[in-house]
Amino acid sequence: MYEEIIGLLDFIKKSPSPWHAAQTTVNHLKESGFQELGGTDSWQIEAGGRYYTSMGGAMVVAFTVGSDDLSQKNSLRIAAAHTDFPGFRIKPDAVITREGYGSLNVEGYGGAILYSWLDRPLSVAGKVAVRGRDAFSPETVLMDFSRPVMTIPSLAIHMNKKVNEGMAFNKQKDMLPLVALFGHDGDRVSVDEMIAMEIGAEKNDIDELRRQYPDIPKSLLELLGIVDGTQWREYGGEKFGIYLLGSDIEGYPYYLLSSTQMMNQKNLDRLKDYISRAFEDIEIDERITDQTDNLCWLHFSNCMNNGGTSKLFIDFSPSASGIKGQIVRFLHDPDEVEVIADSFDEYLEMLMEDEYDFINEESIDSMLC
Repeated sequence: MYEEIIGLLDFIKKSPSPWHAAQTTVNHLKESGFQELGGTDSWQIEAGGRYYTSMGGAMVVAFTVGSDDLSQKNSLRIAAAHTDFPGFRIKPDAVITREGYGSLNVEGYGGAILYSWLDRPLSVAGKVAVRGRDAFSPETVLMDFSRPVMTIPSLAIHMNKKVNEGMAFNKQKDMLPLVALFGHDGDRVSVDEMIAMEIGAEKNDIDELRRQYPDIPKSLLELLGIVDGTQWREYGGEKFGIYLLGSDIEGYPYYLLSSTQMMNQKNLDRLKDYISRAFEDIEIDERITDQTDNLCWLHFSNCMNNGGTSKLFIDFSPSASGIKGQIVRFLHDPDEVEVIADSFDEYLEMLMEDEYDFINEESIDSMLC
């Protein structure tokens, strides 16, 4: 029973919104060996199989197929549960500025016990839609502030003498969270900017990066949405250098570049002699093109010495035998240019399969120095 309780508490902690609850459920199903079925795919169902499908990011349907014949004791069983729960949804253009303070225009959802929301630290979590490749293909990311950012204040008893006699609350007037304080001439706070900063790269940076690299993997954009770079980036007023990535070189750590750094570090002149096979004694992977014109590589990671020894790229202009989007690792001394994965997703899977071997005592010590 204790393990079940701990498991439930862990699930609740990872599920601050219906969309997080659905994603947490999907993660549990994957870990338990369930196979995903696409909503528009032709399903191939087998006896003894375990399957799931998700819709809209907030609903998950999972099922197992028995291996015995159906009988009265062995038939169809269905269980259902909510992923949604009472709360407040933030409206578009939500900030209301009045008399030197900013409140948030929200819509009450579900049967909330309203007084229980008063005078307590509140956070924000949910699903954020960002611009995709076109108006018909928006992308979504999950966001969780994971800390207090607002509160719904109640009136002091001096201003409400009948507070202890019971109180009826108007959701549209009495339950608007206080999100910021200003002077009377203070600037209006932007919730969009708060969320953009929280999910990582600024929205304009993500849009520009996607414009420059139309085939950039969604998983890389999502990673930048969580943390916009780790190579001496400023977060909370302090600069941090954190090794977040690795490569096929065992135990060797790399930084993730920020969206701005990726756009600014496009000069590939140092690599063009390698790509054109100017050095006969250096073997270059045949999946890498030998044409330096119209070369399209996205530099997304530097090794622990700021890229002096090794860099990682996404190759959008491979040779005829290569795959668009393959991951290329450049190594100096001894010089090598190798394809280490067919895609960014495969590269991330490689790091997981290697159990993040770049996180070790030596790399941690170097981060602490």
